[in-house]
Amino acid sequence: MNQRFKTALLMAFIMIPILIFGHHYYIFTGFCLLLSIGASIEYRKMLSKHRLLPKWIDLLTIILSALLFLMVLGISSYGINPIYLFLMLIGLMLIYSVMMVFIDEFSYIDFGNALITILYTSLGFAALAYLRNMSLSIVLYLLLVVMITDTAAYFFGVRFGKHKIAPKVSPKKSVEGSIAGLVFGLVFGTIFGYFF
Repeated sequence: MNQRFKTALLMAFIMIPILIFGHHYYIFTGFCLLLSIGASIEYRKMLSKHRLLPKWIDLLTIILSALLFLMVLGISSYGINPIYLFLMLIGLMLIYSVMMVFIDEFSYIDFGNALITILYTSLGFAALAYLRNMSLSIVLYLLLVVMITDTAAYFFGVRFGKHKIAPKVSPKKSVEGSIAGLVFGLVFGTIFGYFF
C-alpha cells in the first residue's frame, strides 16, 4: 500500500465523522483551526530549508496566522466589526516592517513569506469552517470535486503523461494529467451541482 493511499485513508477516517457531526459549530471549527496551524508549521518548515531564521519568528507567524483565522470567523459568524480585521492587517504589516528594520537577517523576502504564510493558511481554512457552518453539502461538494480532480490528474498523468509541467518543482506532474483533472473536475462538479 503506497503512502498516498494510507494518508488518504487516515484523513477519511478522521474527517468523515468530524464532517458529519460538525454541525456542532465548534467541532469542525476547532478541527479547521488545528489544520490551519499544522499547515502554517509545515509551510514554515519548508521555508526554513532555504533560509534559516530565529525560531521565534516562525512561532510569531504561526500565532498570527491562528489569530487571523479566529478574526475572520468572528467577523463572518459572530458579527465582529470588520474594522478590527483591517486594524489587525495593518498591525501585521507594522510588526513585520519593524522587524525588517531592526533585525538584520529579516529581509523583505522573509516579510513576504511571513505574510503569505499567515494569509494562505488562515483564510482557506477559515472559509472551509464558514462553509461547513452554512451547509454540509457545500463542503462535500468542494471536497469531492477536489478529490475527483486530483485522482483523475494522477491516473491520467501516470498512464498518458508525456509532457511535464514544471519538472524542477514537481517532476511527476504532466500537462495531460492536468487537463484530465480539469475536465473530470468540471464534469463531476457540474453533475453534482445540478442533481444535488
